[in-house]
Amino acid sequence: MKRFDDAIMLVKAERERQFAKWGKQRHDVFTWMTILMEEVGEAAQAALHTKFGGKAKGTFGLEMIHVAAVAVQIIEWILEKKKKKNSLSSPRFSS
Repeated sequence: MKRFDDAIMLVKAERERQFAKWGKQRHDVFTWMTILMEEVGEAAQAALHTKFGGKAKGTFGLEMIHVAAVAVQIIEWILEKKKKKNSLSSPRFSS
């Protein structure tokens, strides 16, 4: 569980950095997915550069933290929407 705890702390720190930089973000589902896929694309680029060389070599771990932090932020947004609707009675939810 130590690695899990360390991973969660890295994602939490990134979420805090994002909040400090942009504040609370409210987007529609399309915009959220666009942001997430942009981060996934950067992670893919980092993987390619790590294998074949390039400016993003060695940044794959950092990019995956960004992917996870954006995914958490999307879940926060969904939970906020559900709380407003007072319908968070099930662990299954949709946007």
